[in-house]
Amino acid sequence: MTQRLPLSPDLRFLAPVVVPDLIRMGKDWDGGYIISARSVDAATGMLSFGVNNDWSFDQEWRKQKPHDRIHAYDGTISPGRFEPILQASYQHFFGGQAEHFPVNVGATSCVGQSSFQDVMIRMNRDRVFLKMDIEGGEWQLTDAILAHAGQITGAVIEFHNTHSLRQLFCDTIRRYQEQFHVIHIHPNTSCGYWHDNFPTVVEISLLNRDLWSGTDTRLECHVPDLDQPNLPNTEDVALYWKS
Repeated sequence: MTQRLPLSPDLRFLAPVVVPDLIRMGKDWDGGYIISARSVDAATGMLSFGVNNDWSFDQEWRKQKPHDRIHAYDGTISPGRFEPILQASYQHFFGGQAEHFPVNVGATSCVGQSSFQDVMIRMNRDRVFLKMDIEGGEWQLTDAILAHAGQITGAVIEFHNTHSLRQLFCDTIRRYQEQFHVIHIHPNTSCGYWHDNFPTVVEISLLNRDLWSGTDTRLECHVPDLDQPNLPNTEDVALYWKS
């Protein structure tokens, strides 16, 4: 079952642009994201900010594009403390073309942190895809990401605290829309909703405008057979605008 929640007309600028090649990458439930296949095809590398204990998106990317470079960043985890099965998975995956850097990504480089500029230099690829879930750290990276927009084929970003940071959220998305299409919106269904039904934590997928010239939008955000709730055995939520 899917619960339908109407969104305010004031948020209509978020309506996703219609693209014909939406796919889901990553595991079921939390950790899987809907993106455009052309953003995968056009990339030669993938940046993964926020690893925690789930690198299923990264693993699927590697299966589809084994020659792409994958750089993952997360300074909050200690792989040696993982359960044996998870630790074995980590050790098997991160090596060679896939590397984990045990630092976070921020506005500047310092002890325990790399700037986005340094991340891009280290990646050393002309076209990259970005996956980012860094628990509120996304806000400080907007300027740096947009400065490199020409090198980014697409992105999926989880935005946090959209209720308390609503104006910043709206301004940030409008800035991204100068360089990227919003192509999908999905609530983190485990985090709640504001009084206007907008999720307090939302996953937004982007596609570089150079890769798609269409401008038609859809009022139904939910994509059947691709979208899933973040927690198993729970109801998914379909956001929409009334026509």
